[in-house]
Amino acid sequence: MPNSKPLITIGIPILAMLLSFIGALGGSYLSAQYSESLWEKSEQAATFKMMLNKKVELIESVSKVANSANEFKAYQAYLTYQAKLAKNFDKCSAKEKCTKPDSFKDVLSVSVKRADLNSKYSSTLQLVALYFGDSVDEPLFKLSENLIWWEDSAEDFKKLISAMSLELVNEA
Repeated sequence: MPNSKPLITIGIPILAMLLSFIGALGGSYLSAQYSESLWEKSEQAATFKMMLNKKVELIESVSKVANSANEFKAYQAYLTYQAKLAKNFDKCSAKEKCTKPDSFKDVLSVSVKRADLNSKYSSTLQLVALYFGDSVDEPLFKLSENLIWWEDSAEDFKKLISAMSLELVNEA
């Protein structure tokens, strides 16, 4: 048995070294897998939070647009009045006795503000359709059907905001 002693003295350290190496590889692999899983969960949570925040912002935007209806009405009334004044002023023979319309610059400024409100309305509804699910489709469609959205749309806006809020609560 003199030959078995060198085998034991060399074999056991080599076997221990191999087992240590395999253990280190296995530990590194498991650690990497756990880190990757943790990173994926973190990314999913961040995406969910971002979507939730965007939906809250959209509810606020719809509310602001709904509350801007009176502002839009005022701009519309002003522009209609200025158009009538301009028409009457053109027909007037004694210009000094007729009411002169506001300057083109003033009328254009109000017209731009009105167009801006209309753009906010359109873009907000498009974003609602993009970010929210089927639960808002009916109130969104009803609201978008109304071409004169600043008139008699308060109930439709309330229904849309309610559907959006309900979806948000169900997701959270």
